[in-house]
Amino acid sequence: AVRRGLLRAQGDFRIFTDVDLAYPLEMIDAVAEKLTLDRDVVIATRADPQSLVVHKEGLTKYLRRRKRQSWMFSWMANLLLGLKYKDTQAGLKGFSARSVRAIMPYIKCQGFGFDCETLIACRYFGIPVFELPVRVVYHSTSSTTHVASAGGMLAELFAIRARWKRIARQGPEWSIFVTARH
Repeated sequence: AVRRGLLRAQGDFRIFTDVDLAYPLEMIDAVAEKLTLDRDVVIATRADPQSLVVHKEGLTKYLRRRKRQSWMFSWMANLLLGLKYKDTQAGLKGFSARSVRAIMPYIKCQGFGFDCETLIACRYFGIPVFELPVRVVYHSTSSTTHVASAGGMLAELFAIRARWKRIARQGPEWSIFVTARH
């Protein structure tokens, strides 16, 4: 649904956020501002020292566990996919229309790996990704991530890695994007 929405949107910039709305509107504005400064892809990162996590009382233990899970998943994604991002799964990302047209037709993952596959596509296309420190506000312990889903998430990463190795061997013209923007 996110991939389809990004492809069908009409604006110069396409921004999406998680359904729990943990990122305040000013963070969406901050992503939009970076996109207007000729950034093609902007991703939120909760792992940056400048990021601020706000939560109501009683969520500390839950957020500590969630932070560990997020760090472990990002570490695995970076290791398996050759990425270098502090927070691959932050639920706030923005794209220029041209980056969406370049990468989204190649994105097949429909689960947690969607973000990682998008980032690996950026790498293959030579599209720089800007990591933005954010303010995130957690209101509850509802989450789509659970320890039980770890196996499926890992399997998605291996599938993404195998698919993008095949794509790289087939050798589409990766420089099209880089050339077209200069």
